[in-house]
Amino acid sequence: MKSNFLITVEDDMPVFSPIARTIKEFNRIIARDRGSEGDSQGRKKLMAMRELAFIAFYADLTSPYRRNDSGDDDEVIAEIKRAVELPDAWVKDLIVDEGIKVYREGTRTASSGLLVATRAALHANKKTIEFIQKRLTERMFRLENEELPDSERDALIDKVLADSTTIVNISDKISDSLEKLDKLEQKYIKELEMASGKKQQQVNSWQL
Repeated sequence: MKSNFLITVEDDMPVFSPIARTIKEFNRIIARDRGSEGDSQGRKKLMAMRELAFIAFYADLTSPYRRNDSGDDDEVIAEIKRAVELPDAWVKDLIVDEGIKVYREGTRTASSGLLVATRAALHANKKTIEFIQKRLTERMFRLENEELPDSERDALIDKVLADSTTIVNISDKISDSLEKLDKLEQKYIKELEMASGKKQQQVNSWQL
C-alpha cells in the first residue's frame, strides 16, 4: 500500500495525514469517538483511528485487500476488520461510507477507472474458468465411469474438447490481463505520487 496525500503508511498500517483531518467526512469520524476499549474517554481516538484505517484499506486501490480482491465484499470487510482490530459487532455505517466516498474521490486518477475495470474483468475470467473446470470434471467422470451409447459418448467428448479449448483461451486472456494490470498499477501509483506532490505544494503555500 502506497502513501498519498491522505495517508502515510507506517508499519503496513495507514495513518491519516493532517490534510485529511481537515476534511469534514473524516473529522466526523474523529469527533464521534467518545471512547472504546483501551480508551474509555476517547482521548486517544482509538476507534476513530481504526475506522479511518478501515476506510483506507477498503477504498485504496493499492491496498492488499483490493489488489487481491476475491469479489466477495463481506469477506473483504471481515478481513479488514480483523486487520485493524475493530469489534466483531462493528458495521460499516453511513458515516464510514461517506468517508470511503471521499477517499475514493481524493485518490481518483486518469488510470483508476481502467484499473478497477481490469481487475473486475480478471476476476470474472477466473470465476468463469472455475465454473468450466467443474463442468469439465463432471463430464470426464461420466466418460470414465458410465456406459454410454456411442452417439452420446461422442457428443460428450466434443463438449469436453470444447471446454478444454475454452479454458486455454481464457487462460491466455488472463495472462494478458495480468501483464496489463501490472502496467496499470505502476501507472496509477505514479499518477498518485504526482498528485500527492501537487497537494503538498499547495499545503506549503498555505503555510507561508
